[in-house]
Amino acid sequence: MKHLLFVDDEVSVLEGIRAMLRRRRSEWEMDFVESGAAALEALEKHSYDLICSDLRMPTMDGAQLLAIASERWPQTVRIVLSGYSQEAHTIRLVPIAHQYLSKPCAAEQFDSVLSRCLDVQELLARPALRALVGRVKKLPSVPKVYSMLREAMAQPNVATSEIAKIIGADTAIVAKLLQVVNSSFFRLARRIFKVEQAVAYLGLATVRNLVLSVEVFSQWTSAAARSGCNLEHLQSQSLLVAAVARALAEGTAMADDALVAGLVHDIGYLVLAAECPEELRRARKLSSDEETPLFLAERAIIGASHAEVGAYLLALWGFPYPVVEAVAHHHEPNVVAPAEFDLVGLLAVATALAGEPGTDGVTIDAAHLQSIHAPFTLSHAQECVRVIKSADNAAGDQQ
Repeated sequence: MKHLLFVDDEVSVLEGIRAMLRRRRSEWEMDFVESGAAALEALEKHSYDLICSDLRMPTMDGAQLLAIASERWPQTVRIVLSGYSQEAHTIRLVPIAHQYLSKPCAAEQFDSVLSRCLDVQELLARPALRALVGRVKKLPSVPKVYSMLREAMAQPNVATSEIAKIIGADTAIVAKLLQVVNSSFFRLARRIFKVEQAVAYLGLATVRNLVLSVEVFSQWTSAAARSGCNLEHLQSQSLLVAAVARALAEGTAMADDALVAGLVHDIGYLVLAAECPEELRRARKLSSDEETPLFLAERAIIGASHAEVGAYLLALWGFPYPVVEAVAHHHEPNVVAPAEFDLVGLLAVATALAGEPGTDGVTIDAAHLQSIHAPFTLSHAQECVRVIKSADNAAGDQQ
């Protein structure tokens, strides 16, 4: 049974939550407390899967409470439920809260968010791995991209499209931007997963404050470098996969999700390189020594692959289920038996044809494309990759 903790200084709010979730009593054990101090006392006594806290509370506010929880109980999912949504507070919460819900919150939405955050824990069955992801507060961005973004942001009349183009070249910034814009604090009528739309909706001032926050993004450390990962190569590979996935999804309903999935499909590497670089280095050595796919070596050494780690993080951040599923299974699409062409199959094809290491388990041929109901031929897919690589090489020669 899952164990949840709800924190709010207003008894009426807690009673409302209790009533909304009454039907879950056979599945979830739920505790309700009226202060941050009481919440810490409860966390000391019990192991919670999820904590949901109000933001504005006397003595200790929700941000302070969740900051402590993130340090001491990182395996616990952290959610803010608040009627207070000033931009400064939103940016303050970005490193410590997985999701932000706005009061009043519809019962269906509240139940759905809680359920998804609890269900996705099955991706990382070991609490130690969930704690590893839960400790993540900052993600490294490519120095060159970050520098370009700072320079562009300093220009008084910079265009939204220019900022979006620069952001689109960095996995960490894309992921954080989409996490923030789709939080309930901004009360969107529909979810946004186009970078330019996200920048336009938030406005350049908010994007500037988010991007320039030292609490949100970090530099690629020497420890991360020892993992054997090359950040710039990871980012360029993600851009290639995203372009291929978007091209192959042209004219389908999944075109936007395809681009996002390609951009963030290897975000798990950023987590592993930052949090357990030595274990990732050993996994890379095992993969090389035994000529086994890297994602299998990661499972052997770490207990989960970068794909599963990345999918877990994205799910906590509220990314759409098709994107989370595709990221989780892009090295093993055969674990999903699609009734029709879907994002899992598309992303697996894009990563394999882009020549990404670790895709040894997927053979892309006519039979495979037929098995996933792909609406394109192998020759068409290969031509898409060739054209995109040629365009990238030409652009690189001009720089």
